Formats: sequence, structure tokens, C-alpha cells
Amino acid sequence: MKRKKKIVLMSCIIFLLVLPGLLVGGFISSYYLAFSPNEIKGHSMEPNYNDGELYITNKLVYKFSKPKRYDVVVYKNPKDERYLLIGRIIGLPGEEITLGNPYIWINGDPLDEWYIDIPEETEELQLAIEAGTISIPDGEYFILGDNRSNSVDSMELGAVTKRQLVGKLWFCYANCQD
Repeated sequence: MKRKKKIVLMSCIIFLLVLPGLLVGGFISSYYLAFSPNEIKGHSMEPNYNDGELYITNKLVYKFSKPKRYDVVVYKNPKDERYLLIGRIIGLPGEEITLGNPYIWINGDPLDEWYIDIPEETEELQLAIEAGTISIPDGEYFILGDNRSNSVDSMELGAVTKRQLVGKLWFCYANCQD
């Protein structure tokens, strides 16, 4: 009986020593594998997301669901995957996008851009007129910054694959400006 108590006591001690390590290790790994902090750098997403704001990115969301139009995402730069960018999904796989000045059409229908003020025709948006109609390949997404005249996005870099999507911008946790 004494030996059995000793085994139970040792098991409890080991459990109490190991449990905090497992909890901390699980928290740290899930934090970096499932969620990550991202800082808005630059002005490409203004006025909705501002330079210096810090967000948590949900990196698991696209493992269980498809990206949707209007999702604000963190993605790898298709020209150099070492760099991350932030933008809004505008076009989905298989769609045709017609870029106009200042409007965008998806499969012939105007895109409802409720999140930005549509600017007047400007020289900065002339690039959009010249781009014409773009067919988005299967498995790829067309991503634009909300600040069209000051954004590096799919108009310059091309469509983004699902593999290049890091995750969905989730919530602001510091330096929030609204």
C-alpha cells in the first residue's frame, strides 16, 4: 500500500511539473501557428486601416473555409514572398474583373465598394483604365488596397494564390485609430 501511495504521489508531482510546460508550450505554439500579430505599414488600406495599427491575424480561417470577397487579408507578396502585404479580396477564382476609372466590375456587374469613397477620375487611377479586363485563374484571388492611388496590390503584382494567403485580419489590439 505504501508503494502505491508513493507512485500516486510521484505521478501527481510529475503531472504538476509537466502541465504548466504543456500549457505554456501549447499557448505559444497556437499563438504563432494559429494567430499572429501584424502591423499596418503604409497607407494602402486607408481610411479603414491606418499606418501603425497592430492587428491579430487569424491564420487558421482559410484552412476551414474559402476566402470571401471583401475579406481583409495578410498575404505574401507574389513577387517576393519574404514580404507580407495587407489588402482586401475583390475578385474570386474564375471571375472576370474589369478595372475602370474609378469603378470596378465583376463579371459585368459593378462592385459595391461600401468601404471607400469612390474618387473622381484621377491621373493616379489611369493605370486601372489601361489594365482592362482580367480573368482570375482558378485558385487565385485579386486583392486591392482600399487606397487605390497609393497601394501595391494585384494591379501591380497580379493575382494571389490561396497558398500565399497568410490569414484574415481579425482585430486591432494596439494603436487603433477608430
